Amino acid sequence: MNNFTNEQFYIWLAGFIDGEGCVYVSRAKNEQISWGYQYSLRLEITQADEVLLNTIKERVNSGCVLQNKALARIKGRASKRLVYSIKWSSNNAYELLKKVYPYLVVKQKQAKLAIEFQELVREHYGKRVNRPVNYSEKQSKLRELLQVAKLDFYFKAP
Repeated sequence: MNNFTNEQFYIWLAGFIDGEGCVYVSRAKNEQISWGYQYSLRLEITQADEVLLNTIKERVNSGCVLQNKALARIKGRASKRLVYSIKWSSNNAYELLKKVYPYLVVKQKQAKLAIEFQELVREHYGKRVNRPVNYSEKQSKLRELLQVAKLDFYFKAP
């Protein structure tokens, strides 16, 4: 992977994201926001190989590698190996999704919606007064479309 050109690396990473990645918009309560919630774009890859995730982090110069303790606590889980995740949020997730987007297959629809979501956020960031009336509704709708895109993939008829 260290010998890959940038294009080769992003092609490889797109395949890895297609297989092991998750693209989503998180929602957290925030009473300082008039509609009560803060939405944030997230990209995450979960994997048992911590060294590989750290190599990806170094290559893209962003991301945070953490032990995924939630997976480790699942009762009845077949494997007891430690599991790690690399996570990107907001603009870092957006920039990385733009680079891998042309090469994604499985998650291309999700990536398109995620990019559209973050562009909406970027367009109106810090402009509370000038945000369109339906701004929070647009954020919420894009989040819902992203969830539907995931369901379409997982429950698609063969």
